[in-house]
Amino acid sequence: MPAPKPLRVVVTSVDNKLAVLEDDAKRSYHVSSAILRRGCRSEGAVLDAPLDAEGKPLWGAAKRNWDEERRRQKKDDLRAP
Repeated sequence: MPAPKPLRVVVTSVDNKLAVLEDDAKRSYHVSSAILRRGCRSEGAVLDAPLDAEGKPLWGAAKRNWDEERRRQKKDDLRAP
C-alpha cells in the first residue's frame, strides 16, 4: 500500500515558541516550534508533513518544500498591482 500523501501547510506565524500552521483547507494547527526543524520555522515556509498510520501529521519529520514556496510566491507576484 503506498504511503499517504503528506499534509501541506504554510507557517503563518511563529510567536512565543508556538508555530501556527495552516493547510489549504484553512485548518489551523498550533505546534511547538521546537518540534519543527530549523529551516521549517520561518513565516511563509511551505511544509510537507508525512502522516502516521492514523493520519496524524509527524511535525518533526516535516520538510520544507522550496519548489512550492517559489510557485506560490510567483503566483502572488502576478496578483500584485
